[in-house]
This record gives sequence, C-alpha cells and structure tokens, in this order.
Amino acid sequence: MILPTKHIMFSESLLGLGAVLISLLPASTKVETLWDSFQQINQSDLLPAYHTFENFIAALDFLYLSGAITYSTTGELIRETA
Repeated sequence: MILPTKHIMFSESLLGLGAVLISLLPASTKVETLWDSFQQINQSDLLPAYHTFENFIAALDFLYLSGAITYSTTGELIRETA
C-alpha cells in the first residue's frame, strides 16, 4: 500500500497521500491542524480515495523517514526544502 501497483491506485497509496499532505503543509504546523485541513479534502470529491487517520499517520511516518518533513521540539511538523 505504500507504492501504487497494478491493483492500487496512486491516490490510494501512502505515496499519493503523502503528496497531498505535502501540498497542504505550510512551512510549519501542528498535526491536528494538518488533519483538519486534510479532512476537508478527504470528505469531498477532490480526492478519489478515502483515507483513515491510521493512513494519515502512516503517510506522515513515510514523509519523515524519507526526509520530507521533520518535527520541532514543540511538536510541530516542519516541511523540509531541498
């Protein structure tokens, strides 16, 4: 489910979800704020696949492990720039 395959669409994969989350993430924000922003898209027709909170956290873990985001000492998510 991390990567799209023949039977998993990109929007259903954690890679696709991570791309959506990066696009919603300002320079820094709290997890709760990002979840609220994502819920507005998740419950509309803009995203072809519905994602649970568990998928949301797994995508954040994937983004952290890939170096796309970091966490501050205050618990905020920080988007890394290349």
